[in-house]
Amino acid sequence: MRTNNVALQGVINKGLELMSSASVTEVQYDNWLNYSRTILSMISRNPSIMANYLSVILTANNPNLRIYQRISICLRYLIGIQNLI
Repeated sequence: MRTNNVALQGVINKGLELMSSASVTEVQYDNWLNYSRTILSMISRNPSIMANYLSVILTANNPNLRIYQRISICLRYLIGIQNLI
């Protein structure tokens, strides 16, 4: 369990680091998103958590949102599930 929390915290930290960057590119966002999805699929034993995250990703990929907003939407979900992992 502790290892899972460390891995998820690493994903969250990377997302926060991206948000603090002066200019985040679409490629950086896509790379982080793939990283977050991969880590979550490896550490979560609950298929609902992954299904919900995929739904969050679809919501975040609204082209009218800025990249920072997209990352924020994903981060809110990941932070919210930390105690479930």
